[in-house]
Amino acid sequence: MLHVLGVALCGVGVAGLALLAVWRRTGERLAAIGAAATVGIVSSANAVGIYTVGAMIFIGPALCALFVVLGVWLELKRAPASM
Repeated sequence: MLHVLGVALCGVGVAGLALLAVWRRTGERLAAIGAAATVGIVSSANAVGIYTVGAMIFIGPALCALFVVLGVWLELKRAPASM
């Protein structure tokens, strides 16, 4: 089960990177929002799952979700809407 979770998280990471690459190449804001939502939701769910078993390592996925969502939000706020 742990290997399945790891592979799923790697898949979400690759999908997030692909969406962010599309956003940087084309300026498609929906790709950035999709990447932030995907990584944010999955990493947060992972953090909650780790927290429920009592491990303090939940901080890693929680920070990953926070940094991706915050970074995309700040960049979209800074970038002109015409991109």
